[in-house]
Amino acid sequence: MRSIQLVGFLIAVFAVLLGCQLLYPVEAGTPLSAKSGSGIGLIFLVTPALALSALMLIPSSIALGSFNFRKRSHFQGKFWYGLWAVNCIVSVAFLVVIVYVGYIWLAASFSN
Repeated sequence: MRSIQLVGFLIAVFAVLLGCQLLYPVEAGTPLSAKSGSGIGLIFLVTPALALSALMLIPSSIALGSFNFRKRSHFQGKFWYGLWAVNCIVSVAFLVVIVYVGYIWLAASFSN
């Protein structure tokens, strides 16, 4: 469980840094082809990485809510509890984005 939490967090950090790196050079005067390349990178690199991170962090953060499960998986110590707290915040952010995108999708499908 510790490795899932650590790897999920590292993938999320990597995806955010990659997204910033892809979007940093995009400005108003940037050619359309470069803007499209950044969009393709966001679609095919950043979004799957964030989805993988969400698939790892959300269930494992919920499972770690049980004291017995934390004890069985040796998830103890300040570092691991701190990582779990950060991952819980990241998991809530993932869930908010998922609910928001679902709401937008449903609103758009019912408006047509």
